[in-house]
Amino acid sequence: FSHVPGLVALDLSRNYFEAEFPPISPASLSSLSFFSAYSNNFTGAIPAAFSELPRLRHLDLGGSFFQGPIPPQLGALSSLTYLGLSGNLLVGPIPPELGALSQLQHMVIGYNKFSSHIPPEFGNLTNLLYMDLCCTNLSGPIPPELGRLGSLNTLFLYRNSLSGPIPPDLGQMSSLMSLDLSVNNLSGSVPPEFGGLRSLTLLSLMYNNLAGTLPQAIGELPNLLTLLIWNNSFSGPLPSTLGRASPLQWLDVSSNLFEGPVPPDLCRHSNLTKLIMFSNRLSGPIPESIARCPSLLRVRMQNNQLTGPIPPGFGSLPKLTRLEFQHNFLSGSIPPDLANSSVLNYLDVSFNALSGDLPVDIWNLANIQTFIASANNFTG
Repeated sequence: FSHVPGLVALDLSRNYFEAEFPPISPASLSSLSFFSAYSNNFTGAIPAAFSELPRLRHLDLGGSFFQGPIPPQLGALSSLTYLGLSGNLLVGPIPPELGALSQLQHMVIGYNKFSSHIPPEFGNLTNLLYMDLCCTNLSGPIPPELGRLGSLNTLFLYRNSLSGPIPPDLGQMSSLMSLDLSVNNLSGSVPPEFGGLRSLTLLSLMYNNLAGTLPQAIGELPNLLTLLIWNNSFSGPLPSTLGRASPLQWLDVSSNLFEGPVPPDLCRHSNLTKLIMFSNRLSGPIPESIARCPSLLRVRMQNNQLTGPIPPGFGSLPKLTRLEFQHNFLSGSIPPDLANSSVLNYLDVSFNALSGDLPVDIWNLANIQTFIASANNFTG
């Protein structure tokens, strides 16, 4: 790379280059603006000489075997808009100098082995659209300074060891569409300021130590498609308006301490595919609207305190393959329409107070693989 001064773009991605990266002669690559060596087998350190390429806008060294720390000198790349270092063997702290990349729009540096906090200086990256720091051994708190990233649409911090509360400042990120903080050690409650995230489509907080009630404002987010908050210690009722304003597609609130009724409008927009609510303290009847939701693939509501009958209609849903109501207090008979389903392959209604005769055709379900109805009061 030492004798091509007019070279503007160089793409070496998806090859089988091995060994350490060759020396870089900045004076002979002064026009280079695009460089990608993504998905190779390079080893050794990332050359600090990349920082001496004044026109470099796109740098992608992800998916190789680069080792050692991120050179702090990369923070001098004043024109850089894309930085991709994910999927390497990088270690050490993330240099706070990267917070000086004032033109940066995409930062993708996850899947490494860092041993550091998230630098608060990242709050200075006001042009940033996409930040992926997942799966990279980060610890400590989420810096509240990230709330200044008003252009950010994607923030992935999942599968780290982040701790402490979720900063309310994140509720100021008005452009945010995807927020994934799952599989960390976060504690405290969901800030009510999250009600200001009006562009949010994905909120994943699963596998943390979060508690308290879920703010009512979460149920009023107009674009929310996916809400994944399972394996925490949330309590109190679910937001009563959940699903009313947004075309909710995937809801998983399982393994918490939620109580009270199931919100009635979860499938108001006929878009819900996965309804996962098991292992809570939910009570009251199963809303009839759920049994009329044509988009449903899975319903898992076992291990709650639900009462009343199983509403008719589930057997007519054209995509429903799995239905689990076991370990509740349901009564009445099994709706006859369940025996007419052509797609249902898993049905468990065991450990309830169901009674009456089993539908005659229940044994003739075309695709059934598992049917469990034990520990009820059936006759006949």
